[in-house]
Amino acid sequence: MEKHEAKQILQAYRTDLSEIDDPKVGEALRMAKENPELNAYLDQEQAFDRAFTQKLKEIEPPAGLLERILESAPSEVEAMPRQGKPAKIIWWKNPVVWSAAACVLALIALAAVFTQNRAPSTNESDWVVMNNFAQAAAQHSPTIHQMDFQHSDVSLIGAYLDRNNSPRPHSLPDNMSQLLGMGCVTYTWENNPVGVICLKGEKVYNLYVTHRGGLAIERSQSSPYYKQFGEYSTALWTKDNLIYVLTVEGQPEDLSPLL
Repeated sequence: MEKHEAKQILQAYRTDLSEIDDPKVGEALRMAKENPELNAYLDQEQAFDRAFTQKLKEIEPPAGLLERILESAPSEVEAMPRQGKPAKIIWWKNPVVWSAAACVLALIALAAVFTQNRAPSTNESDWVVMNNFAQAAAQHSPTIHQMDFQHSDVSLIGAYLDRNNSPRPHSLPDNMSQLLGMGCVTYTWENNPVGVICLKGEKVYNLYVTHRGGLAIERSQSSPYYKQFGEYSTALWTKDNLIYVLTVEGQPEDLSPLL
């Protein structure tokens, strides 16, 4: 099976389906386990499906909508011919048509919103590297027991990172800037310096920062892309010449209010 065919199958795959039902599905899943690029592609597809499904579940139709639609629908008597002439139904005055159109437009708008959060399919080698960086950050976070520098002032933490030639954020999102600093850690990943700022709110958050140039990343991810690795959730995005990964022990919902 070629890679492009495997991607088509993985895009349509749902976790509630059994790979036994179709040998090709099973083959595509086995390829994903052995190929990091396909594995990252499958992960992003499933993350998008979960987020889209969750948002659809959160939509609550107005009370009594079904009853109003049924009441406004033309009855069989109204639709029957009168005096040998077919009944004339003006479609654009039919509330049922407008209700259905409104539902379709709402779904299209919802899909557009979530497509923005979906990782682009181009520059897939870049995406594999960024996905690996997010996974490395999630695996590194539980190992932070002692910091290189401790302080509650984030500006002083940033100054420490500057003195040690470690990357740091140019600025923080408004909600994240309200958190108290705890300190920072510096280390290298794939021979690239990484600065980690530890922040304290309702939970402990770790912000990982590294240079895009060091990882040869050309693509941008301006809106956060959320993914969970074990007990830790991550939000990944790029800005200017930096790659950011925010981690927390918990669910993606614990990160989104900060971004």
